[in-house]
Formats: sequence, C-alpha cells, structure tokens
Amino acid sequence: MGSLIDTIRADAWWEHKLSPVLGSGYMTTFFLGASLLDVWPALLFTLAALSAAAAYVSVINDLTDIDDDRLAGKRNRFAGRSAPRRAAALVACLAVGAAAAVAWRHDPLALGLYACGWVSFSLYSIPPVRLKGRGFLGALADGAGAHLFPQLLVVVVVFHRTGAALDAAWVATVGGWALAHGLRGALWHQLGDAEADTRAGVRTFGSVHPRRAQWLARLAFAAELAAFGVLLWRSGNVLALSLVPTYIALETVRSQLWGVTVVIAGHAPRARIAMNDFYIVFYPLSFLVAATLRHPLDALVLLVQVALFPRHLRAAIGDAARATRSLVAER
Repeated sequence: MGSLIDTIRADAWWEHKLSPVLGSGYMTTFFLGASLLDVWPALLFTLAALSAAAAYVSVINDLTDIDDDRLAGKRNRFAGRSAPRRAAALVACLAVGAAAAVAWRHDPLALGLYACGWVSFSLYSIPPVRLKGRGFLGALADGAGAHLFPQLLVVVVVFHRTGAALDAAWVATVGGWALAHGLRGALWHQLGDAEADTRAGVRTFGSVHPRRAQWLARLAFAAELAAFGVLLWRSGNVLALSLVPTYIALETVRSQLWGVTVVIAGHAPRARIAMNDFYIVFYPLSFLVAATLRHPLDALVLLVQVALFPRHLRAAIGDAARATRSLVAER
C-alpha cells in the first residue's frame, strides 16, 4: 500500500484536492435542502472517479517528466522502473476512468466535465502539445484540470441526483471560485519549482515571469475570495461564515508562535498557502455539521469524512491545542 501511495503520489492530492471537492458537494446539497445520505452514493462514486483521474495526473506527469527531472535533480518515481510496470500503472488509471465514463454515459454534462479534466492534464503533460512549457496556458490547464472541472462535476452530480434544475448562477459562481483557486495553486507550484524548471529548461509561466505570476496570483486570490464569499452567503450556512475568523485566528497563532508564513503564492521558510486548511478542513466540516442539524442521520457522512481525511484535521486540532497550552503557560 505504501508503494502504491508513493507511486501515484496520493499524499500530494488526496486531502488537498478531494476534500474541498466533497465540500462543494456538501455545500450544494445543503443549498438545495436535500439530505446528504440521499446524495452520498453519487458523491462516493464521484470521489472514486476523481481519485482515478488524480492518480493519472501523477503517473502521466512523472512519465513525461523523467528527462526533465533528471536534469533538474528531482526525484522521479518512474525513473529506472521497467516499461511493463510503467504501462501497468497507466493502464490501471485509464481502466478506472473508462469505467466511470461508462457509468456517466447517460449524463452528457457530467461525462463531459469528467472528460475535460483528463484532457486538460493530458494536454498539460504529453508532447507535442505539453502546455506545461508554454507559459500561461500551462498554468491555466493545471488549474482547470485540478479544480475547475472536478468542482463543476460534483455540483452537477448533486443537482442531477436530487432532481433539481441547474441553478446557472450557483454553477457559475462555483466555477469562478474553482478556476481562481486552481490558477493560484498552479502558480504557487510553478513559483516553488522555478529553479528546478530553469535547470531543466522547462519554460513555465512561473519560472519565466515570476513577478507577473505573483501579481496574477494575488488577482486570482481576490477573485477567489469574492466568489467563495458569495457561495457561503447564498448557502445560508452561518457556521461556515463564522469559521472564517476561527481559521484566521489559527493561522495568526501559527505565525506568531512558530514563525509560519502564510503565502498567497510562492514559497517561504515554513510557508503555508492561504486558505488551504479552510478548504480542506473547515469548509466540508461546517456543511456536514449544518446538514446534521437538519437531517440527524447525515452525521454518518460526517464520520466518513473524518475517517477519509484525518491528516489536516488532526494537525489543526493539534496546533490549536498547542497554542492554547502556550497561551495558558504565558499567563
């Protein structure tokens, strides 16, 4: 299992990418007034389908980056592995993705959004297109594949599962938030890898235009916060809104007590990317708790969420406990 997790780099995307996606599924279900237990089978299937897509991203990135990673001095999980093993990893991802596509064959919108995620990352990584080395288009493809299409997919799945008519404004706002967040995440990654990409001769937007990338990331962050604020307001979930200052307080304590730097994009010693923990922990849990107050049996979904995504929740609780002990000791 450890070898599998390492091969598909699950530690890099499992909580960061998929917990916020489920959060949007919970939020949309709450917005529609439905029970999460009624929607949960569709959400679980979407989670499995997106896991296959995320694993494909990791595999195809490593397979197409072998030479570049060697020049950059970076570790590549497929360097030195046999051709049959490389092919087996790729075929396994494609097989699960194809099964999901077949299951969605009667839902053209969901199928199209799911396929767009695969296409985005294929264009991002695979020559001769390989948008990764084509400036801004690479960052856009990365952000769209990692966040925009998965977020839109889960929203559409919830609407279709509940039988509700699509709310165009809701879907558009989720899309705007997800695209801005995805673009900022892509720029953060590129800025952090700028030195290695320069050594390898890969012309990402972040390595060629670092100042523009920083400026664009700040602009994307502003749009991201504005769209997310609209979503929380329209959802009517007071708990989610009230947890925003709680999250800010946690990051402030981390900064003051342990020298952690919160960044919008780019890297710094002991840096944390702004809003990351809110999207992974506070966002989904706030809607799960609110849903449980409406539909008590939805607490079962809350328990599953905690079991599936424990790492960042445990870290947040641990940091809050450490901070409380430090403050008490100072007094």
